[in-house]
Amino acid sequence: MIEAIGVIGGGQLGRMLTLVAKRMGYRVVVLDPQDRSPCGQVADEQIVARYDDESAVRELGRRTDIVTYEFENIAIESVRMLEESGACVTPSSAVLAVTQDRVREKAFVNACGVKTTPFAAVSSERDLNGVAASVGFPAILKTAQGGYDGKGQWRVTSLDDARKAIADANDDALVLERVVDFARELSVVATRASDNSIVAFPVAENVHDGGILDTTIAPARISDATAQRAREIAILIGGRLKIVGTYCVELF
Repeated sequence: MIEAIGVIGGGQLGRMLTLVAKRMGYRVVVLDPQDRSPCGQVADEQIVARYDDESAVRELGRRTDIVTYEFENIAIESVRMLEESGACVTPSSAVLAVTQDRVREKAFVNACGVKTTPFAAVSSERDLNGVAASVGFPAILKTAQGGYDGKGQWRVTSLDDARKAIADANDDALVLERVVDFARELSVVATRASDNSIVAFPVAENVHDGGILDTTIAPARISDATAQRAREIAILIGGRLKIVGTYCVELF
C-alpha cells in the first residue's frame, strides 16, 4: 500500500502534485536544494539537499513508498541508485534518460514514426559546417540538457551567429534545430498505468511570451482531426516509453 510519496524537485509542478496528493490522504516528502521550496512549503517534510546527494536521496527512498520527480533536470544517477536499492521509482530512469536530453528525445520520437523539425547534435565548432548544411538556417541552437523557459537557446541565422552562440554555451552539448513556420503550439497531457492503459486529456493550445508560457487555451482551437492526431501521438509516445504516471507531449 502506498502511503507516502517522495518527490525529487521542489518547484511549482511538485507543489501542484503535492496539494492534490494531500487531499487524497497521502504523505509527501520532497527533496530540493532550496529551503522552503514551493513544493516543500506544502509537503509534510522537505529534505534540503542537492539532487546528486547520495545519502539524501537514499533517505528519501527510505521515508517513502514510491518516488517520482517533478521535472527532468535532475541527476539521473540518483534515480538509478534508487532503483538499484529496490525503491519504486516512476517514471523510470530509462524514461528520464530520453526526456532529459533533447538529442535522444528527438531521435526517439523519430523512431516512433513521428516527425520533428530537422535537427543535429553539435559537440563543438568543428561540427558546424556539416550540421548547418543538413539542418539549414534560420535555426535554434539549444543546450541538449538543462534548458527551460527559453534559457539555453539562441536563434541563429548564419554560421557566424552559430559560432558566437557556441562560445556563449561554454562547451555544453548542443542541438541545432531548423526554425519552422507553425500555426500554434499544442500540448497533450496523458496518464499511463502499468497495464498499458492510457488516458489522453483534451488537447490544449499554448501561447508564449518571451519564451515563457503565458496562456493555455483548452480545448485548443483546432479541428477534430488535428486533435485526434495529437492525442494519438501522445498515446504512442507514452506507450513506447513505458511511462507509468502523468506526462505531457508538446507539438507544433
